[in-house]
Formats: sequence, structure tokens, C-alpha cells
Amino acid sequence: MRKIITAEQEFEALHFLDLTLTKRFEEKGRHACASIHEVLGVVDEEHYELTEAVQSNDHEKVIAELTDLAVACLWGIASIKNNHIDW
Repeated sequence: MRKIITAEQEFEALHFLDLTLTKRFEEKGRHACASIHEVLGVVDEEHYELTEAVQSNDHEKVIAELTDLAVACLWGIASIKNNHIDW
């Protein structure tokens, strides 16, 4: 039987993502993705790295890559929703 994720655990994960997204903006700048193709490229790269982490069976690497993938998705969503995509 699957274990239940509590509301507190969900909040902790979202808070972690929020902190990580803020850190990435500080590291890389607040430049939006230029196109949906760029969004896809970044997401594909992070997905590939996640696959490698899963194959290594290293839970810390998996968490790091899941975080990078989530940040890439959020960055893409922000770029699209705020009309920063040129094509």
C-alpha cells in the first residue's frame, strides 16, 4: 500500500522548490526562455539527467534532478504565461 504524503510534507516540498527557483534566478538571471522549443530543450535535458540519476539508484541525485526538472518546468510556464515567448 502506498504511503500518504501529508500536507506538511507537500508544503515542505513546495517551499524547497520556491527557494531553489529563487536561487536559480539569482544564479542565471531572470531571462525568459525565447521559444517553446527552448523550453522543450531544457526540459528534455533535465529529463535525461533524471533518467541517469534513477539508473544510478542514488536518491540524492534523483532529488536534485527532480528539482532541476521542476524548476525548468516552472521557468517555462512563467516564460509562456507572461508572453515572453517570441516563437
